Amino acid sequence: MNANECSFQGLYNLTIDTKGRCSFPAKLMQQLDDQKELVITQGLHGALWLIPQLYWKQLMSRISGSGSPFVETDLEIVRYFIGHAYSVELEDAHRRFAIPSILIDIAQLRDKCIIVGMVKFFELWNPACYQEHTQKVRDKALKRVSDELGGLIRF
Repeated sequence: MNANECSFQGLYNLTIDTKGRCSFPAKLMQQLDDQKELVITQGLHGALWLIPQLYWKQLMSRISGSGSPFVETDLEIVRYFIGHAYSVELEDAHRRFAIPSILIDIAQLRDKCIIVGMVKFFELWNPACYQEHTQKVRDKALKRVSDELGGLIRF
């Protein structure tokens, strides 16, 4: 996979089976260039991150290269992202991958989740949390636009 050509995109609904497995969408699989090894970890805003190995190595290099284990904030970043990271493989013909139970609990996943392409990685969301988060983002954006344009627009 060429790092300059990669652009993961799209939003898909997934079903989580009783063993904590999801099937990776076929359309996103094309974007992965058939790479089958990924890393799953805590992300931001309540999502999990699903990262191809190439980008995971880049992220780990930046995190480990810029921090000191003696600086509390650096240590927290390592603990948060790397301490909760697990390698997963896209298994079998269904492209299933297992989400570790600790991450299922952290992201409040149950029987369904949403996968979102984020250019170089994917987010996995609880559908209700995703809807709540996107509504907050929309509300902030609308307020910012109305604040910026409010005095300029006259009816």
